[in-house]
Amino acid sequence: MASLKMSILGLLLLACLCASATSSECDSDQIACSDGDGCVRYYYICDDDDDCYDDSDEDADLCYAWRSYNCSRGQTSCTRNGETACVPIMSYCLMNDPPCEGDLDRRVCEMLKGGILTELSNFVAHDPISGSNLNRSEVLAEKFMDLIPHTLSHDDCPQMYTKLGDQCLSLFYLGKISWSESREFCAMIGGELITLPEIVHYAKVVQHLHQHEITSDFWIGGTMENEEEGWTWMDGTPIHKGSPFWATRYSPICVNRNVTASRSDQVCYEYEQAPKASGASEQCLSLSFEHYFHMLDSDCMERKSPLCIYKGGKEE
Repeated sequence: MASLKMSILGLLLLACLCASATSSECDSDQIACSDGDGCVRYYYICDDDDDCYDDSDEDADLCYAWRSYNCSRGQTSCTRNGETACVPIMSYCLMNDPPCEGDLDRRVCEMLKGGILTELSNFVAHDPISGSNLNRSEVLAEKFMDLIPHTLSHDDCPQMYTKLGDQCLSLFYLGKISWSESREFCAMIGGELITLPEIVHYAKVVQHLHQHEITSDFWIGGTMENEEEGWTWMDGTPIHKGSPFWATRYSPICVNRNVTASRSDQVCYEYEQAPKASGASEQCLSLSFEHYFHMLDSDCMERKSPLCIYKGGKEE
């Protein structure tokens, strides 16, 4: 572990010499905003607060790749020389002999090398660990087999289900289908889309997803069929609004809030808590990876993974 820490310190010094011309005015722990107007520290990228005027530090695709649930902000997990540790993302990208092994999208490294926040779709990932698609496929197969006991298989549950507490759940993260297709898929394997009316049950599911680093968005059993009834679970029970269930999403519309402050008339936030106001077309409920698996009102035709619960309930 000590050798790994020394390597990190050396690479942080090296990073000072590797800054590109586009980021010449940025410090060694910063990157230029997409429009070139200012810099943002790595630590503040994807912190749900816009530090760049063009919001490039909060780009959805970038944040999907940037955030780690096992490490502090601005860090990612690195396995190297048999040791695993959380390291700064820049260090992860610079280590080469041997390179870090982990789940960080290598396009992030290409972006950091360029020194300016850029859409990840503009980069091609260069994987230093494996040189062929066959090797990459084998790595994916290993990860798939590692996840099977936590998503689709357990001795105490029917086929296609794993055990969580006293329930059998199916986390079919490999498939991406619409909400109605997901409901039919769950019925086909003897279950139904999961409902999460109780905070304890909801927290256990979210903890399981984080623990096993599952990155899919999941459909769950809630809809808003009409504005009069509002959001309900599949059995007709109303869905609780607000925290800690629903996600906070960015909105281009300034949302005034009732606050107690000397200058409250100047308080304005560009964030709002899901679900959207009445009249929105998003009528199906999901768990959003980007929003740390908080609930999100989504377009029912979006393609997400089914999260099913076995209707037989507790296994005997």
